[in-house]
Amino acid sequence: MVFRNYEYFAAIVEAGSLTRAAEQLYISQPSLSQYVKRLEANLGVELFDRSTSPLRLTYTGERYYQYVLQLMKLDENVRREFQDIKNQTSGRLRLGVALWRGACLLPDVFPRFHQLYPDIHIELTEGRSVLLESGLMNDKIDLAVMNLPRTLDYNKLTCEIICEERILLAAPTQHPYVRSLLADCPTFEGYPLATLELLEHIPLILTKPGQNLTHEVRYMLEKTTWRQISSWKLET
Repeated sequence: MVFRNYEYFAAIVEAGSLTRAAEQLYISQPSLSQYVKRLEANLGVELFDRSTSPLRLTYTGERYYQYVLQLMKLDENVRREFQDIKNQTSGRLRLGVALWRGACLLPDVFPRFHQLYPDIHIELTEGRSVLLESGLMNDKIDLAVMNLPRTLDYNKLTCEIICEERILLAAPTQHPYVRSLLADCPTFEGYPLATLELLEHIPLILTKPGQNLTHEVRYMLEKTTWRQISSWKLET
């Protein structure tokens, strides 16, 4: 309604006559005259010099007209931006990624995403999986790229698997366990296959607590060896 009133004023200025402006706006001339009187009373100034024909703006009217044009342009920009957001061609994406995954993934993905959606602003949150999951649940981020948590609430969040990854155990070649593996064990795609039971008494270095990868590795090892990880000699 406010911007409609601005359009009334602009129409009067452009038409130079209340009668012609009323015809263009499809309203009665008395209604438009009352609009001008209310506007001038509200502002406390005269906007039109009524002694001339066509109507001319006073100095205050000229200043007001400049502001009206700016506000109408602002209204146009707001409507265009909202339409772009509705059409998903502009807006904001709050993205969450794990620290190590972001370093590997984002340099390749961001340039291509920006090329496809140049007007979408990305707000990046990097952190551990527990932080990202909490951000999703509390509506602080829109999308998270992370390992699928076993405890995820599927009633509140939607998941899409984008890839599957192989977890490898890295160890020095001089370690006795590694030498035995290399001496006599099957391989898969060039990697020796290790049984998790053989890892029970070997010190391990895991990713930090709070990451889904850490949780999954602990779960698999505890399930396989029937021993609590807390009794293992671990470094994180």
